[in-house]
Amino acid sequence: AGEKLRQVKLYPGVKEVLEFLAKMEKKKALITSSPRDIIVEALSYNHLQDYFDLVLCAEDVKKHKPDPDVINRALTLLKGNKEGAIIVGDSDKDVGAAKNAGIDSLLFYPVENSLYYNLEDLQKHNPTYTISNFSEALSILS
Repeated sequence: AGEKLRQVKLYPGVKEVLEFLAKMEKKKALITSSPRDIIVEALSYNHLQDYFDLVLCAEDVKKHKPDPDVINRALTLLKGNKEGAIIVGDSDKDVGAAKNAGIDSLLFYPVENSLYYNLEDLQKHNPTYTISNFSEALSILS
């Protein structure tokens, strides 16, 4: 699994969303429960190492998502506020962390995710938005 994560391919539109947010001067944090060495390689593999203002990995927190600790830490480090924050994620842990932190969530549910997650179960966590491709994110985030 580690090797697949290191060479993970981006979904179409991800880079465009990150570039859009950069143009809007929005701060971006990557929050993951994966180990830092894998994430650093995956970011490098996809040429994304300069797209995030902050990267928090498994080693950086004691409590993982859906606990809101990691989101609150990111907001503090980026000097952000809950009203202007949104978490983009693909799991119940991501949506749950956003809900527990009191911020909006954007559930990314592409067709491929039906292999791992049931959309109806994910919707029970009340994501603020649900999208199936990243082009939909641009209108939500603007």
